[in-house]
Amino acid sequence: MKEFIPILSVTGSDGTGGSGIQADIKTCAALGGYALSVVTAVTVQDTRGIRSTHPIPAELIDSQLESITHDMPPYAVKVGMLCDVDAVRVVGNHIRKFRNVVLDTAFVSSRGESIANREVIERVGRTLMPYSEIVIMKRREVELFFDKKIANQDDLEESAHSLLRRYGMNAVIIQAVLQDDGTYGDLFLSVDSSNPDGFICQYFVLPDFTDCNTHGLAGTLSACIATYLAQKKDLVEAVELSYRYLQTLTIYSVHSPLGHHSSIIGHEGRAYRHEVASRHFTPRQQEIYNAFMQLVANHCNKQHDVLFYADRLNITSRYLSQVTMSICGKSSKQLVMEAVVTNASKLLSTTTFSMQEVAYRLGFSTQAQFARLFKQVKGVSPSDYRAGVK
Repeated sequence: MKEFIPILSVTGSDGTGGSGIQADIKTCAALGGYALSVVTAVTVQDTRGIRSTHPIPAELIDSQLESITHDMPPYAVKVGMLCDVDAVRVVGNHIRKFRNVVLDTAFVSSRGESIANREVIERVGRTLMPYSEIVIMKRREVELFFDKKIANQDDLEESAHSLLRRYGMNAVIIQAVLQDDGTYGDLFLSVDSSNPDGFICQYFVLPDFTDCNTHGLAGTLSACIATYLAQKKDLVEAVELSYRYLQTLTIYSVHSPLGHHSSIIGHEGRAYRHEVASRHFTPRQQEIYNAFMQLVANHCNKQHDVLFYADRLNITSRYLSQVTMSICGKSSKQLVMEAVVTNASKLLSTTTFSMQEVAYRLGFSTQAQFARLFKQVKGVSPSDYRAGVK
């Protein structure tokens, strides 16, 4: 009989399914855990943003926690959106009883919307951080927390060290640090007595998903880490496995048809578990594919020629297409064009740029060239597509 591994998610509800309780349940299930949930807030939102937030009364959060943890004690706990100090207080009273607590501070949404006020931010530091195994924060949240700007890598690493020294967690991740090469680096700093300086410091790089998928990344990462910790992975391995999972999800969600402003990550795992499992490819092919999709995410608006990507990867265009066909059943040229059209669809849906401006922004020499490609991929002209989404 399969081992029952309960993981508790304490966070808000997101009706899009891209973050919050809904995404955590999908993530835990995809990784072999069983998700328990305590809802802390109901949001009115879509992929364009959060329109309103409605906190659950603290006494109801307390009752949910008491009931579910008494009946099914979790192997790990993920804590996310907490909207007021009373919610922070009652959650803090419960999580100190458990191991493997993963805190996603969620002061700011993935779209940059402020969720927590200064009093909540300070209370989270005093009440939740000291009982957390690892804390995950966006760069902007760290800036709010310390009330100062993170201007460079030295500032970033000093902020991470300050968090560990002040609150006694074993590790911290600071997300969304844009680097010179157009990629986002997430800093992972962990206490490690075997190292001469007493710490492990790693950077995990994800593609620049500004035009692809950003919604729910922090929440998914925290749910992943909690699930792997519940499965008795050590912290460093849990973080490494979580980033591998996150990268695979985002790669296979680049062309997601869901959402108008930010695409929804496919947590259900159809691509991750079924499609990937049914294909046969080597670790080297996976590495090439991941690197290719990173390059596509960062450069497709200006570079349409597959030779550009093959040269960057130091392989031939033919071999690159063999790799992509093996992994996802599509040629490298098809993947580049689909990424371009995905970005075009978002520009057409969310801006008032003229067709000529859209074509120029996406690297086409003429509007007619852009229109031909768009119709080839979408089956409709750009103007008809724009008219249809209004």
